[in-house]
Formats: sequence, structure tokens, C-alpha cells
Amino acid sequence: MKNVLAIATALTLSSSLLIAGPVNNENITTFTAGSPAVAADVNSTIQALVSAINDNASRIAALEDSAPDNSVAGNSYQLRSINSMVAVGDTESYSSAGPNDFANISNGTLSATLTFDSTGSNGTLTIDAGNDESYEVNVPTNKLENFTDDASDNSTFTFTQTGNTVSATFDEGGGEFFTLEFLVSADGSLLVTATSDVGSTTFNDGSNGEEAFVELVIGVRSQ
Repeated sequence: MKNVLAIATALTLSSSLLIAGPVNNENITTFTAGSPAVAADVNSTIQALVSAINDNASRIAALEDSAPDNSVAGNSYQLRSINSMVAVGDTESYSSAGPNDFANISNGTLSATLTFDSTGSNGTLTIDAGNDESYEVNVPTNKLENFTDDASDNSTFTFTQTGNTVSATFDEGGGEFFTLEFLVSADGSLLVTATSDVGSTTFNDGSNGEEAFVELVIGVRSQ
């Protein structure tokens, strides 16, 4: 009866092991029906199974306790954005028709590559020609104009990362800087930011007015 119980115990542990992980076959004794089981063989088989189960449990615990790496350093992201702007003003030189109050409404899209260097401090933003698209309607002239950039553009920036937030600061020249704050996914594969700005502004013709701008940017890690 003891031999039967010992064999049954070994078989039960062996079934549990199918979930836990592999065992070295050299450490398992095969028992033959009708032959008495030797205690030493049973014990060594059980010990091999227990060791494998414990080892597998340790590996699972280590995986559960490990924190995902969401660092952006050394990675590149494909950015896609959509943006919209409205602007109003009063200018004499904006339209050849003469003095008028005007309103502009524009929508745009952007495709770019954002690269963070491995040092964790600098990066580049690359926009290929034609990938910064913008279309604008002017009221009262009611014309749809295409302001898509025909030239490529490369910008450098500095960045810092704190937890799931990455701050990228761009130099606009003339002592002017602007910062984008991205939220980073737990595994570092996605970036997202939403920006908005409203207030007074100076247009290309030198006239003054007000504008409101909103943009959503999503980045997918490409390497």
C-alpha cells in the first residue's frame, strides 16, 4: 500500500509539473507495474519535481515583480498629428480688396520621425518634404489655400524623462523655446500629447489679431 501511495504521489506532482515547467528526465525513475518501488528512487523523483516547481515559481515571481522599461532613450517614434486653428484680426494689408475684418480657419496633418539619443538628453525631429500639410480658408474671401511645406525640416531638441512623462524642448531661435510634454505608455512603445494655445498674435503681414490652436500627436515606436 505504501508503494502504491508513493507512486500516486509522484504521478500527482508530475501532473502539476505540466503547468510549472520542464524537468530533466535523468532525474526521474520510471516505475514498472507489478514491481516494488524503491524509496530512494521515489524520493529522487519527487525531489526533482519539487525543485522544478519551485524554480518555475521563482521565475514567475520575478516576472511579476519586474517593472516594465518605458525609457525613450535610444528609440525612434513615427509621429502622426492632426491640428486645427482659428484666427481673427483687423488689417488693411491682409487682402488686396482693402481694409476688412477677417477670420481664418485651418486644418493640418503632420508625419514625422522623432528620435531620442541613447544618452538621454538630445534628440532630432525629422519632417520629410510634403509631410507637413495645412489648408486654410479665409473669410470673407472664401478661398481655400494650401500651405503644405515643400521642403524637409530637421530640428534638434533636448529632453528629460520623469516616470511616464517626457519633456522635449525645442529652440525656435531668438531666445524663444517651446516644450512638448508626452505621456509614455508603460512599455515605452507609445507617445501621446495634446496641446492648445489661445491669445493675441502677429500675422505674417505684420498685423495683429487673436488665434486659437489645438493639436493631437501620437507616436509609435519604430525601433
